[in-house]
Amino acid sequence: MYNVTITTTGIFDEIRPSLFPLVEGKEGITFINALEYSTDDILPFEEGDDITDNGPEIELEHERIRSFVAALCAEYGKPYNELRDEFVKALPEFMLDGTYKGEELLSTKRRGSYNIHALYKSERGRDLLFQRNYGDTNGLLYLSDHMVGYLIESLYGRSGIFGMAAGAQRITTPLRCYTIHQAINRVDRYYLPELIAVQALDNTYSMDESNRSEFLLIADALGAYMVQAMHGQTESEQLDTLSKDPFFRKVCEPVHRFYRNLTNDAIISVYDESNDWTDSLLHDYIYNLYDRFSEGIDYWEEGNEGVLGYVRHRILSPLADDLVRELSQEKLRVDLYPGFDKARAYFDFLVPYTSHAKKMLIHIGVKEDDDCPDDITNAENIGVDLLSPVESLSHKGAQLTVLERIYCLLDGCYEAVRRYQNYKALESIVDTLDAAIGEVDIESPDSWQAEYVQRVSRLSKWYRMLGHAFTGNNAYRNLLEELIAAQEQAPLVHEPYFNNYICDVSCQDNVFNLECLRYLLLHHDIEIGDCESFDQHIQSIDHPYFKMPFKAYGQIHNLLDIETKLNSNDIVYFLVLLKSIHRFYLDQLDRNLWNELLRLWSMYGKRNFQDYYAECLCAKYMAVLAMYMGDREVAERIKQDLHTSFERARHWREPVPSDYSWSTFAFYTMAQIDEALGHLDSAQEYYDKAYVTQAYTQACWAYYESKCNSLWNGTKSSITETKLTAASSQPVVVVTKPNFESVIQENKGIFSTIGEYKEFFQTHMICLYM
Repeated sequence: MYNVTITTTGIFDEIRPSLFPLVEGKEGITFINALEYSTDDILPFEEGDDITDNGPEIELEHERIRSFVAALCAEYGKPYNELRDEFVKALPEFMLDGTYKGEELLSTKRRGSYNIHALYKSERGRDLLFQRNYGDTNGLLYLSDHMVGYLIESLYGRSGIFGMAAGAQRITTPLRCYTIHQAINRVDRYYLPELIAVQALDNTYSMDESNRSEFLLIADALGAYMVQAMHGQTESEQLDTLSKDPFFRKVCEPVHRFYRNLTNDAIISVYDESNDWTDSLLHDYIYNLYDRFSEGIDYWEEGNEGVLGYVRHRILSPLADDLVRELSQEKLRVDLYPGFDKARAYFDFLVPYTSHAKKMLIHIGVKEDDDCPDDITNAENIGVDLLSPVESLSHKGAQLTVLERIYCLLDGCYEAVRRYQNYKALESIVDTLDAAIGEVDIESPDSWQAEYVQRVSRLSKWYRMLGHAFTGNNAYRNLLEELIAAQEQAPLVHEPYFNNYICDVSCQDNVFNLECLRYLLLHHDIEIGDCESFDQHIQSIDHPYFKMPFKAYGQIHNLLDIETKLNSNDIVYFLVLLKSIHRFYLDQLDRNLWNELLRLWSMYGKRNFQDYYAECLCAKYMAVLAMYMGDREVAERIKQDLHTSFERARHWREPVPSDYSWSTFAFYTMAQIDEALGHLDSAQEYYDKAYVTQAYTQACWAYYESKCNSLWNGTKSSITETKLTAASSQPVVVVTKPNFESVIQENKGIFSTIGEYKEFFQTHMICLYM
């Protein structure tokens, strides 16, 4: 259930005084905010029922707010309305954790969460209002009605954050309710929640007895926080500081849901003449109307005065970047991010540009058609489609431009890593890629070609680094440090997403993600046993695991607040913690620390969107540490849980022999666990199956490579001048489609000892998987 409270700040204080005094010197900063408190309660409402806010979780939150207010007033000996600054200071902890000074306010922990959806009235718009003599009460009522109506239609419409939301919603406000009813009636019924109700609130808060205005008090306190957090000379600077405020970023949700995955900063909607243009461009963005979006950019006002700079940078630029990223990935196999000011030039090239590279790869059978997708991307579906009916590229004589050839080379790198785990092959592909990059003409330092070459060059170094890392070449550390330095000195934008650094090691965005690059460096330090370097590099990681000594770990699960952050993916850092303890700090692993690790591990089972590979590796290290602590029963239970997980996962798309239904990674991980448990016969059997599946995967790579390796093994003469033909002058080597049963017969039992298998995998499994 959702409880949404509509409230105001700034100039609207004349018609609806805030429960807290306005911030001195900032009385004109005006917002209309929608404070959302949501719970997982499924209440038995039916059409026609009177929706009240007396669900059990919402009732508890009313009590929690009252306890929060009482605690503040008792500490300072003043009524709440004289404690604005104290309220603002304590508000982040209360809204995020439900506590005051680290103490629970009720015996029951909070199960709901807060979000704020903000609509800002620009200074220019306020000036126009008063210039036109609308500054009296009637004029302010007229303006507030229009702003509230716009906010409601935006929240619940086609693109709104509540559009098509399930369950019941209750809107409360001290403002005029009929305005909200009218706005709801203008929204297409298809997008509205199943049940929705509007209720008026008294614009007061009673310390003695609840008048149901508790959420209004929190909304007004948050409004004061927002105004206080705004700093800068211009409106755009002030809004920008608020958007980057650490607390506000956590609670602010965009009014339009399409912004949700476009930026990590808060998006504040603006109500101004500019919103006509932004709404139009948002419509074109939603429906992928590239031409109209590109043309609409030309009508945008120049300059950054007032709020225009914020709208350009925070509201429109993410839309332009996402459309360009989508087009550039489709046509160039690399993400480009122009920013709003350069977007038109990028569109002018990308919209009409036709690349034949993808169609050619689909035609020869080494790439799937997106119109008939059958790709496994779910973290648990960790297998790959290794076999396709293909024809040799060399028989096609396809002519490729330099951009098309780079597309194919980038795609080859991705396939080598993601589908075939053939890192040795990367070197020859990257050598050709580097030569092709040098053939790209750069019109100017601000052109799309300049960003394109910069990004592809880093990707080339990224894939070369992976090739070294997965084949036992320690030179990859230097390449990794060069990539870190490049991103620190000249940061390039990347798409924000959950940090599946282990499972999605092939993801292009990793090379532009400083957190990921530094994360990989930690694994390198652990692999080579450099504790001093690890201790130095871990300082750059902002995570509670690495901010306290081991003796204080008895409280760490409270800091993580795992119960209320179910979508967090910090299991990748739990993996680093376990590996570092195993490699460097076993002497500090006492019973207290071990019990805390067990407690943390049990909590991770409740998480969503976790890195599946990281989770499996954590299970392995937990089993190993359990044996070290003498907890064989715990180790066996962890092994059984992981075995069940592997059995449920889909590792291959095509039918395979039942004894080999797991991936190489799964067999290898289980072999390591059995070895730690002392089940040596079982461990050797798993190692052997890992070897066989690895051999099959590499046979599939050889089949794939025979169809397109002329792209990276052929001549490297000038690509732009000769329109290099994909056909190689080398004789065609016919590679037959591998048969799994034949691969088993040829490779089963190839080694006689566990040590031989481990020596083989030492140069085939990156330090991440060890």
